[in-house]
Order: sequence, then structure tokens, then C-alpha cells
Amino acid sequence: METPTLANPDSQTDKELVESALKGERQAYDRLLNRYQDRLFHSISALTGSSTIAEEIVQEAFINAFLNLHTIRDEAYFYTWLYRIALNLRRKHLRFYQRNCQISEVVVDEATTDRHDSPPEQLERVETCARVQSSIQRLNSQQREILILREFEGFNYQQIAEIMGIELGTVRSRLSRARSRLRNLLMEYQTCG
Repeated sequence: METPTLANPDSQTDKELVESALKGERQAYDRLLNRYQDRLFHSISALTGSSTIAEEIVQEAFINAFLNLHTIRDEAYFYTWLYRIALNLRRKHLRFYQRNCQISEVVVDEATTDRHDSPPEQLERVETCARVQSSIQRLNSQQREILILREFEGFNYQQIAEIMGIELGTVRSRLSRARSRLRNLLMEYQTCG
């Protein structure tokens, strides 16, 4: 008997892939994994400050998501649901290791530096990135988490509320406080420099 083949993975929505996976089509879940593993890894790595811990959390999140796929409420929002699982695992890991969440390094890649910039411009861009990363490290974990969800992951306020399990108004006020704190920390660099 022939295994059913799925359509082009780029053309299938998360909802279609989740529905196929729920019907037992393992390829569909593999495509979801391939679609989101790097994005989730980078986000969790930024939250934990450790690529090793992030890798453990991401692997465990995908396993938990696979085992509990039947509990997803809205298949179209698979990544939001997966991200919530990963955040809960991150909290578990942080309690286990009893350490603060920090972003530990600045990653400078082609997206950070423009090949057409002069060396001084590239250096300035790297220094700015380092200042932002350093300031983000100084935020408390709650502020850092909400900023990463909004500014780096691009989640809307409603999705953040669902992921964090808080009210929409709380998202707005926490995000406002986090942005204000980050702005103040960045201003310290201007007064020192």
C-alpha cells in the first residue's frame, strides 16, 4: 500500500498539517517541526541565554506537542500553542537550574551588518546591537519575555495574552513598562558615552 503524499510543505497551512498529523500522517508533523524548530530555538535561546538549554527545551516542546496534539484548540495557531509549551518548559528548567534568564551573547550576522557599510559604520552597528542586548539582559525575566514575544517574535497582543496566560490590558501595561525600562537603560549609554 502506498503512503499518502502531502502537498508541497510550503503551500500547506499549519491547520492542514495539524489535521493531517492528527490522522496519523507522520510527515505532516515533521513538516511542522521543520517549519518552526529554528524559529523556536532562536527565541528560547534568547530567553535562556544558553543554546544547550534552548535545544533541550525545543526538543521537549516538540515531543510534548506531538503527544498532546489532540488537545490543540485552534490548529491554525500551532506555533502560538507550541510557543506556550516551550515557555512552560523554560520556566520548569529555570526552576530546576535556579538561575536567572539572560541573553548571553550578541550574534552578529549578515542581517546585522550591511556589506555596503564602511568598517566604522559596521562597528557602530555592532556596538549598538551590543548595547541593546546588554540592556535587555538587565530587564527582569517578565519584561524580557514580553518584549521578545512582541518585538522579536512578532506576536500580537492577544496572542501574547494567550501565551502568557494574562489579560489583554496586562499585556499592554507590562509591555509599556518593559519598553520604558529598556529606553531608560539605553539612555544610560548615551549619558556615559
